[in-house]
Amino acid sequence: MNNFKKLGFIIPSSCTVFEFELAKLSPQISTTIGCVSRLLITDTNEDGLNQMNEGIELAVRQLATINPDVINYVCTSGSFKDGYNGNNNIKKLLKKYSQSSEVTTTSESVLEALKKLKIKSLVLLTPYNKSITQLEIDFLNLNNISVYDHMFLDIEDNLERGNLDPKDLFNYATKLDFSQADGILLSCTNVTSMEIIKPLEKLTNKSVITSNQASIWHSLRLSRCKKKINGYGKLLSKY
Repeated sequence: MNNFKKLGFIIPSSCTVFEFELAKLSPQISTTIGCVSRLLITDTNEDGLNQMNEGIELAVRQLATINPDVINYVCTSGSFKDGYNGNNNIKKLLKKYSQSSEVTTTSESVLEALKKLKIKSLVLLTPYNKSITQLEIDFLNLNNISVYDHMFLDIEDNLERGNLDPKDLFNYATKLDFSQADGILLSCTNVTSMEIIKPLEKLTNKSVITSNQASIWHSLRLSRCKKKINGYGKLLSKY
């Protein structure tokens, strides 16, 4: 096991999608182990996210016992909701309790993916409510990413988000006006979207980023795993 890369992921307790999508990639990254710790979440609104984040210390301390190469806080809205400072504070907390690990968050992973794909403007699809979607737009704008068009599905229940049909997500995404955008961002780690990346890129001729795709890609690269992964978009197959 000494030659395996150990990737630690902190996810919301009601997230049913991240591990499922990570498993899809596992055959192509067989020298990597993904280990998960959960944060109790009872509501997906801002108060619920705040309460969830109170559990970060315990979650990272649990992951630290395996001496992971990387720890990624895998919740998009939980990491962007308080802007740059909030995201940075999460990273500081991860580093405090797992000093030998590289640390990151989904929001930072998305920004790194956008940078790698040279995306400066995008269209955004989220399952969030209006106010949390606006917080994401603000976060992207502060990082010099313009949002050309967006849609929010206003799904509060996290299990309902996890049950969204990828075909429906694909159809929602194609309704966005992506004509002037560099790429498409499908936000949230609890929506099944990995399987629609490649067909959406083919249809639109745009680069597509999803929260889980970016989180896994950035974690792999931080662990110095350079393995390219086919079938899930340009980000994983080329970079």
